[in-house]
Amino acid sequence: TTFDLESLDRSHEFIFVDEAGFNLQKRRRGRNIIGQRAIVEVPGQRGGNVTICAAISNH
Repeated sequence: TTFDLESLDRSHEFIFVDEAGFNLQKRRRGRNIIGQRAIVEVPGQRGGNVTICAAISNH
């Protein structure tokens, strides 16, 4: 279906929508002094995924 924006007379109204995703799992690699390995035991926990969605308008 095609909408005719001129007939709606709302061509100046916008709604901005954005989505982002995050993973809560701990990193398996770390940082250390140059030339030395970062050795730390981390538990095998699996983190969950989180997805957020936001919308904003001028009203």
